[in-house]
Amino acid sequence: MSCLKCKSNACSCETSLCINPLIFMIKEAFSLIGTDGNSSLVNGYESILNDISKNNSYTHSGNIFDLSLALVAVLTKGISISNNTNLCCPDCNSGLYVVGSGPVMGSLLNVEDYVPKLCCVEHQSSLEVWQEFKDDWQNVYNNNEPKCCDTDFSDVMKLWTSSANSATANFYLNDLLIIGIFESSSFNTLSGLGILYNYLKTFHADFTAADYLNILGIIVNLGLVVECNNCSITISSIDTFIDSKLFFPSNNA
Repeated sequence: MSCLKCKSNACSCETSLCINPLIFMIKEAFSLIGTDGNSSLVNGYESILNDISKNNSYTHSGNIFDLSLALVAVLTKGISISNNTNLCCPDCNSGLYVVGSGPVMGSLLNVEDYVPKLCCVEHQSSLEVWQEFKDDWQNVYNNNEPKCCDTDFSDVMKLWTSSANSATANFYLNDLLIIGIFESSSFNTLSGLGILYNYLKTFHADFTAADYLNILGIIVNLGLVVECNNCSITISSIDTFIDSKLFFPSNNA
């Protein structure tokens, strides 16, 4: 079975032809909600979420996964799928798609002995964070300025911020906009965050502003990487992706 990029516009949604990796990821998280997990693992995911939540105040009782814990679990464990032609690959020729805050994206750009092949970037952040990211980018890519991906990212961010304005979520929306929301590559020229947003709006009409802000906050703070490589697709947090490059150097090819 060959590894092909889905070139149809169907890549922007879930169809019988293909599914976007961000939708696949969120469906994996949804499948965990309400299930009973191992206590040590659940406590570990709670600790991660507590570290990135506002005022470090996230608390959880029992071993039943809620949406936030489930999403942290899926991203930190990561997903690897081989020989699957039903998942879309990113537009960048390197097969790499990344989304995260400026500092988290910067950590990917500063991995020793690994140079991520990012082809472009869209962003919304404070000016200071943007400048820091540009400095990291230019240090890695021979002083070249980052190119825009020319997607619908700006319109997508308006949708997320209008839907994620909540005082009851585990994150502050303003904090996310300061540390930045950065996205590299796209899917058939469309923002991956936009594809995820449209899926949630269509199939989860009961979601509250807190749900949207929690999902966005976790993705931005942990980062999300999709990589198509040698007929396999991986989806994970940025730290999990970096660990795979450090522990399995053959993945750097």
